Amino acid sequence: MSASTPPGTTSPRSEGAAALPRTALSRRPRRRALPAWWLFSVLLHALFFASLLLVTPAGRDFLDRVRDRSAIPDVSSDRLEEISRHLQDLNELELQARLAALQDIQRELEAIRDETFQEFDRFAASQVEGAAEAVARAQAEARQAQREAAAGQGQARRAQDPAADAARRAASGAGDASAQAQQQARDAQQRSREAQDRAQQAQNAAEGAMERAVRTLGWVNAVAPQEAQQNALREQDAAKSAQAAASQAQGKAQETEQEAARARERLAAEAQRLEERARKAAEERGRRDEARTRLEDMSRAAEAARAKAAGCQEPLKRATELAAAARAEVEKLPRNADARREAEARAKAAEEQRRQADAEARRAEAEEKKADRERKEAEGRLQRAEAQLARAEDEAQKARQARDDRERELNEKLDALAKQQDEARKAQDAAAEAQQRAAAAHEAAIEAMAKWLRETGQLSRTPLPETAPAATLTWQEMRQLDAYALYRRAMEAETAVAETYKAVRAAELGMLRKMPLAEALKNTDVAKPVRPDMDRQALTGAARTADALERHKAAMKDAVAEADKMVELAQSMREAALALRASGGEGLSVQVAHAGALEKAAAENPDQKAVDLTRLMGAGGGGDSDRADSRLGGAAGGGRADRSRTHPPLETNTPGVLPGRLIASDGQPASWMYVDSWYVIGPWPNPGRVNIDKKYPPETVVDLDAVYPGADGRLLRWRYVKSPQAMLVPPDEREYMIYYAYTEVFCEEARDLWVAIGSDDKSKIWLNDQVIWESVPWHKPWHINEGFRKVRLQPGRNRILYRLENGWHSCALSLVLCTREDQ
Repeated sequence: MSASTPPGTTSPRSEGAAALPRTALSRRPRRRALPAWWLFSVLLHALFFASLLLVTPAGRDFLDRVRDRSAIPDVSSDRLEEISRHLQDLNELELQARLAALQDIQRELEAIRDETFQEFDRFAASQVEGAAEAVARAQAEARQAQREAAAGQGQARRAQDPAADAARRAASGAGDASAQAQQQARDAQQRSREAQDRAQQAQNAAEGAMERAVRTLGWVNAVAPQEAQQNALREQDAAKSAQAAASQAQGKAQETEQEAARARERLAAEAQRLEERARKAAEERGRRDEARTRLEDMSRAAEAARAKAAGCQEPLKRATELAAAARAEVEKLPRNADARREAEARAKAAEEQRRQADAEARRAEAEEKKADRERKEAEGRLQRAEAQLARAEDEAQKARQARDDRERELNEKLDALAKQQDEARKAQDAAAEAQQRAAAAHEAAIEAMAKWLRETGQLSRTPLPETAPAATLTWQEMRQLDAYALYRRAMEAETAVAETYKAVRAAELGMLRKMPLAEALKNTDVAKPVRPDMDRQALTGAARTADALERHKAAMKDAVAEADKMVELAQSMREAALALRASGGEGLSVQVAHAGALEKAAAENPDQKAVDLTRLMGAGGGGDSDRADSRLGGAAGGGRADRSRTHPPLETNTPGVLPGRLIASDGQPASWMYVDSWYVIGPWPNPGRVNIDKKYPPETVVDLDAVYPGADGRLLRWRYVKSPQAMLVPPDEREYMIYYAYTEVFCEEARDLWVAIGSDDKSKIWLNDQVIWESVPWHKPWHINEGFRKVRLQPGRNRILYRLENGWHSCALSLVLCTREDQ
């Protein structure tokens, strides 16, 4: 059975590329050959049921007469009831076969589980033997880290005062003094941040060492005597609580330091803004004074022009009167007389004087008007300058107030920071003391455990929780059950298979991550699809009408289809469990060691973005990729990741990044191809990130038809998502949830290539059941080039499972492949 791509969609770069089918995530890409006895059992069962169907009269009668419903309307009620009984018999035979297959798988899984537990016991013994040294090392690391954290807090505290003083000098200074103070403030802030970062790193190291001590103690608790164990647990819980308090106090101090740094930056910005506003106000004040001086000059010039114009009026008046008198005298004298000619000469001279006086008066009047106009313009400029000065002074006052507010804010932040740093230092001292007490309790518990082991020679694995698997039924017992009871028994058998497989996977997880079995069981979840309950009346009741017979047939079809899905899921779990045991003599612990090495190499390292995993993948992958041509990067038998390799460049705005899932051997493909087609399921709850390491069903079996219970009791189904860009946001995006995405990339030939990974927040990726990426556990934004891994693709189908955790706000994922072999 497989899930098909939704109608109207095609696979990238190939119209005929296959859709994403349901598949099991086993530890190896290839299936292991089935045991001969199992094949013989299946063949024997098939022959038995075929004989019942073809040889018995009821089977032949049914096959001849109930194929087509068109004959049913003419059949009597008694005959319809007889037909329904025949259908029930055949349906029960099919359900018996499915139940028998489930019981066979359960028996095989129980044998695998017992073998796995034996190896886990040996592994647990090795862990207990080194527990004393491991706890001592972890506690010593935690105490040393706490001392470094306390020292870092002291350095950060001492760096605060110079930074604050320099920030205040920068705020109150001017010119070169302000610039120098600002530079000193930046230098002091940088020293403070570096000291705070060192304290935070030391705190993180202490927390990690504490976690290792807790985990190591778990091995001791499995075998230590009760009194010493309880005392160690109490002290360990106290140390863990103290560690959490120290981490919380450190986190608060770190946040307040960042807030103080931002307050310093805001204060410096406000001080610079105040300086600019004050300079602008001074410039406006100078322009105002200049306008006032010019107005005074223009006023004096206008007054002088008015005085001059007034002084010109009297000479003009006298000249006018003289000219008039001269003209009158001329009129009195006879024509052609010498006296008249002399009088005319005098009149002409008088008129010339009058014209000169009039011209002078006109010039004086024009100068007066000009001076008056310039005076009015000077008055306007003065008014504008005064208005601009008022605005500039108002802005300067506001900037001064903002500067004072920022300085007050900075002082409050610095006071709070000093208090929190003191609290963090005290909490770190308390954590160090608690760790010292826990270390002593651990040593006592380990010594008691060692003494107990010497005296008893026993090692007790943490017992499995009580389970109630369905009892195995014989063929005679199955024949006594009706179809509904058989279906319910099949559901119980599927649950038993899942629980047994869960124990196998938990043992694997415990050895991989070095955790006790009880803890591994809590962090392991297997595929348990929600199966529908069937209508008992429709399955087992007598059908005396055509409609009732149709309902009976539909119910039988649904029951057998669901039973088929149960068997298919159980087979997937069995194959995955067999792959764990099919190690060619290596032993499961060797496989786990290899998986651990690959997972460690795949883990994100902020200091090393690119890692070549091809040697490790070739050493333990199995399948076709083991037989890849020698031209592939690295020897197939290598066993070490190469961290010296460089990756091809990729940025968010890199041109030519195309969508697709098919890598062809011919043509000229794009340098980068992002995976655009995914099946996505989720969300599963992760409140407070408590389930960050828990395995959900897709990590055991990818069944694209399955339905699982998720957050808030909602039923989860796989949804097909096609993204128009590299960054994919899962549907139903919510805070503190976990999602899975599944896809397949098709490659025409084996090749090694770089993949670029980006996620918001934590992510983990499996390629053909091998871990190729696990990001850092803290919250972070999405970047298309967060990390690069060189991986090995096998010819044909390559299965990719992507786990994504969302913390707060949004989440996203991306996977981009470099398709050019020369990169």
